[in-house]
Amino acid sequence: MPRAVTREIFHKTIVRRWTVGRSWSSSLFVYGRCLQWVDTGPPRALAASGGKRRRLRLSWRVSHAEWMRKAERAALSLRAATTGKPGAGHSVYVILLHDPRFGERWGLYVGQTSRDPDWRFDQHKAGYKASAAVKRFGVRLLPELVEHLNPLSRRESLVLEAALAKVFRDSGVPWVEGGH
Repeated sequence: MPRAVTREIFHKTIVRRWTVGRSWSSSLFVYGRCLQWVDTGPPRALAASGGKRRRLRLSWRVSHAEWMRKAERAALSLRAATTGKPGAGHSVYVILLHDPRFGERWGLYVGQTSRDPDWRFDQHKAGYKASAAVKRFGVRLLPELVEHLNPLSRRESLVLEAALAKVFRDSGVPWVEGGH
């Protein structure tokens, strides 16, 4: 008898199904779009190998892309002068973009806000004051790229937003939106 286990994590849904071939299959859905499907194989084969053979991996395929590593290094090279000072209430944020029409088209969106970046991402996805690219292609926030910069002053957030977009373009990110 087929079973399905569903787990909601933020905007992601992980669905595990017991398939007809007596193996588990898993799918990762983000806002209703299936991003990755993994067949973990028969449970006995997985148990016999100590869980090391064909282990279930639900990671973003883009995480090991060369341009992503360069973008991380570029973002970490920037510094903010007003980080943590009184009156510093703005943040810069980076969103991972993926266009499913072109299998390997990944990119980054750079923005700044006086709100919480998670809340701003939800606003983009809902269509409120949204970037068209984020509304259609936004996958998730990448807080690890900018956590060393936040919070900062409004003026500096505008400058750093443009600087982040420029260093991402210069480091070879194939698709950069925002940063204006």
